Amino acid sequence: MNQSNGGPQYEAFAQMNEPETIRKWREEFTNRIEKKDTEEETKRKDLREQAKKELDDFYKQRTEQLERTKGQNRSNNHTFEDDLFKNGHSTNGKVNDWDKITNLCEFNPKNNRSQKDLTRYRSVLLQLKQQQTTAK
Repeated sequence: MNQSNGGPQYEAFAQMNEPETIRKWREEFTNRIEKKDTEEETKRKDLREQAKKELDDFYKQRTEQLERTKGQNRSNNHTFEDDLFKNGHSTNGKVNDWDKITNLCEFNPKNNRSQKDLTRYRSVLLQLKQQQTTAK
């Protein structure tokens, strides 16, 4: 029944033969370790609470921002549709498809410096719009 790695019998024997200074140091060491463990645990709890609060605030701000953006996009879409249909009617009251298409396009090439050159595409759209208006 003897344990090869020492076991409780060896520990009891070693503590009996330990000098007073080592025993005192060991007790102080265990007290310091226990104190640091409790401090670490409280810091960990505080950090978790703070992280949860910051995460909740982030999601709240994100939701508010999304709602504002959705509302603004809806408003912009309604005004865009209103402008499109008001300006898209020809003289006989019917909606002109080429007018709608050309209203959607940006014909100012200076605004689109980062994009490819679309001058040919723009000119074709304008020609098609003119052909339809002259055909009617």
